Amino acid sequence: MNIQTVRNDLRAFISSKVLIHAWDLDYPDVLYTVIDDQEYPANTAIELPVQNIFHVKDGRNSIKTSARFTYRIAYIFPEVMPFNDLPWRSLEGIVSTIHIKALLEPPGGIELILPAEIEDSLSVARSDDMSGDWLIYLNFGFDVTFRTTELPDVGDLQPPDISDFGTLQQLQIQVNRAKPEFSRLDNTTFNEDTVITITANDN
Repeated sequence: MNIQTVRNDLRAFISSKVLIHAWDLDYPDVLYTVIDDQEYPANTAIELPVQNIFHVKDGRNSIKTSARFTYRIAYIFPEVMPFNDLPWRSLEGIVSTIHIKALLEPPGGIELILPAEIEDSLSVARSDDMSGDWLIYLNFGFDVTFRTTELPDVGDLQPPDISDFGTLQQLQIQVNRAKPEFSRLDNTTFNEDTVITITANDN
């Protein structure tokens, strides 16, 4: 288990408790999701960057990790709907349900999960296209503690063994000659004198 597998587990947990139209979109591109001939307001969900990552050694060979995982679910409603007719109670109920289910049915392998204190649990905006539909954002997160048992996969950012960057083939050293008013901060007070090139011997 590591911070990446926990993120995957939390996404699966949210999807099992809330109907999500699509992940990884800022807001829905349609107004409704149809399930069993019933229309429901469309929504999307995104994962925000993890916060407050902290590791502590716990025992001889055990690492305990804590971090905050935050999320945003965006619901869309027609722009003609009056503000007071938006389903505020149901939207608040979604946030409450997620929190309660996390406390009662935490994903496996997580030692502790607590609903994070988010200042604006619900926020309102208008879509930036011509329709101007209502966008209601549900903002929530979890403060999670778990044991890290394997390192995260960072292969898309660096090679597997960062100590193996190949063999140095050539090294160039630039030698400068200082003027009387030399200052190392002013490159007009010295001139390039020579360049020493050192080439590796293949033998």
